[in-house]
Amino acid sequence: MNFSVRCALVLSVLIMICRPSVAVDAVDVMVKRDLTPKIDGRISDEEKAQTPPISMTILGSLDKPKYSTAVYMSFLKDGFYAGFVVADPEPQNLVTRVKTENGPVFTDDSIQLLICPEKDTDRTNYFHFAVNAAGVRYSMDMDRDRPVTGWESAVQTTNEGWEAEIFLPYKVIRSKTQQGFWRGNVARVRAARDGAPEETSVWVNPGATLHNFRRFGFLRIVDPQAPQPKRDAETTTETTATTATAP
Repeated sequence: MNFSVRCALVLSVLIMICRPSVAVDAVDVMVKRDLTPKIDGRISDEEKAQTPPISMTILGSLDKPKYSTAVYMSFLKDGFYAGFVVADPEPQNLVTRVKTENGPVFTDDSIQLLICPEKDTDRTNYFHFAVNAAGVRYSMDMDRDRPVTGWESAVQTTNEGWEAEIFLPYKVIRSKTQQGFWRGNVARVRAARDGAPEETSVWVNPGATLHNFRRFGFLRIVDPQAPQPKRDAETTTETTATTATAP
């Protein structure tokens, strides 16, 4: 085997070892049947309780964003809740050029929720929501190619940036509740301004486009009130089960 062939083999092995994993991410999302959120643009302690925030990375890399975002999600009795805490050192200079609902608000300082309320994803069960820092909204039912009606959102500016809330009644996204997983992703855009380029951060890096629903993460539905499985009398290992159907 000549030197060039050996080098090629070594290089191919190194590429396989160093290639980043393409495994789909998963996160536990709590069922909170007793919570009735107040969609006012501020995420309360009650809305955060028992809900570890989802963190983000730069789109297309594993680097942490310069401008952080934390996302809190819950399955409630009547719908799905997502709250975004958006850090920005200049909340007085937020970029909000789009003023018309269902305009391209995702080009402004904005957050996005991309959701498939089933375990298996395709265009027939894919919904896209976005809200800019001024509260202007965008939505799209990808199967029916039209905006979604009947959902709620709100935004407030804070001293540390801004916060946004989205509430999706199960019926407006044709949710199938008898399952243990949904699929989805979240994104945040900090628009370019003087001295700073645009920064897009995501929970799951989807590849070339945010709309790659086949790469969405798994939202594992976790119900603390779910009945525990009966213990097998012949088994000494105690088991628990918290993953359950949506409310």
